[in-house]
Amino acid sequence: MLKVYKYQKLMDEKGVVKPCPFHDCKENQLPAYHFGFDPIGDNGNFVPGHKRNSRINSEDDIRNCKYCGLSMYKTENSAKEQWSKLEPRVRRLLKYTHLLEGEIKREHGVMTIEKGQHFSFFEYAGVDLNKNFKLLSEL
Repeated sequence: MLKVYKYQKLMDEKGVVKPCPFHDCKENQLPAYHFGFDPIGDNGNFVPGHKRNSRINSEDDIRNCKYCGLSMYKTENSAKEQWSKLEPRVRRLLKYTHLLEGEIKREHGVMTIEKGQHFSFFEYAGVDLNKNFKLLSEL
């Protein structure tokens, strides 16, 4: 069965060069950490960069594709470390207030294969990650 991505229309509108997500993306099951807002049902949670900020424009095909996915981390520590490395000005622009913790399942979508603890996640249509995540801590 052909699986459709939740933000396929966004990928098409942004002119993302195919394949996006990339050929080496895979379904996986693992704990995941994501920056977000309180409450967990906030409409700003689980929204890709291109949708949050329509002014984002990249000539880099890989980066442009990743902006259509969700930025996530494999461990709590790696997410907190990345947040602490961001300049205060960038943190204010992003406006995130909390670290969210959840479980990514194979039926939710595909993730990029990257070195380190970060990955981009591309949800399938019909998936509601709010049901699989909870507020972990304030940022």
